[in-house]
Amino acid sequence: MINPYFRLAEAAAGSSSAIGAFYQGQKAVPQAGTYNEGMVAVVGLTSASTLLRCWTWLLDRDCIPFMTTAFGDVFFWNPACGVCYLDVQRGEVEFIDSEIEWFLQDFLVNSEIVAEVLRKDRFEELAKKKGPLKYHQVFILEPWACLGGKDAVENYSVGDCGVYLDLIGQALQPERKQVHWIK
Repeated sequence: MINPYFRLAEAAAGSSSAIGAFYQGQKAVPQAGTYNEGMVAVVGLTSASTLLRCWTWLLDRDCIPFMTTAFGDVFFWNPACGVCYLDVQRGEVEFIDSEIEWFLQDFLVNSEIVAEVLRKDRFEELAKKKGPLKYHQVFILEPWACLGGKDAVENYSVGDCGVYLDLIGQALQPERKQVHWIK
């Protein structure tokens, strides 16, 4: 079960939690939906199958995204090692821990993680100005940080998490060799 610090704000209609696809523990699996007005969202199993489709250049195809932050970063399960974090704007992956229970009960409520990874202060400013996030919505900096965007409240909009992840994944993908056909 997700830590009591996180309160379900909106359940994802008709979708079970992606965590159930890999978690075999004794505790209940967190429900798919948004928590704490959208500071984090537990990904539904239906969305998980396509959420990271534009990141196969970086991630194994077996990875299962199970939680997103309000800013579109992704926590995912890698069968080879456990819980990992995708910093979307940097296109970087960090290993967190092999135990999902520790991640849900301890990691997510660590004050440093809440401040630095979940960006609680910026989230609260944005939620106050733009309203809470609905399921599958994120705050998007415009222009993106990877394109030099300045992190200021007025530079954010609300958008679809899946579309955002697809666009950033395509933008950061290393160049592919292009074949030029000669007639």
